[in-house]
Amino acid sequence: MPFIQSFHLSVWQWAFILAAAFLTGFSKTGISGFIMIVIPILASIFGGKDSTGILLPMLLAGDIWAVSYYHRHAEWGDIRRLLPWSFAGLILGGFVGGYINDRQFKILIAICVIKETFYPVNL
Repeated sequence: MPFIQSFHLSVWQWAFILAAAFLTGFSKTGISGFIMIVIPILASIFGGKDSTGILLPMLLAGDIWAVSYYHRHAEWGDIRRLLPWSFAGLILGGFVGGYINDRQFKILIAICVIKETFYPVNL
């Protein structure tokens, strides 16, 4: 248990992290609304910027695994159409994240979550 204790997190925080990991995996099954619960959970535990740095690689790894596993069924035209905008979003997010503090970043996350909750983007 020394590895787990080195993070200085309470039992409740670990429980919320496990719930967030489960909901992240569940959201990758096609029920994407569950990710909206994960974002505030991780932001409250790790802070806005750090939570983004934790969640984004998990989501990218899930996407890469899914495309490699189901490559015969992948809609390559849709993937090619989304890639430039995804890279632009990553670059813009990194740029904005470098100029605002963690409190402002949390507010920006809240605005994005609320916007997506009430006005989702459907492709």
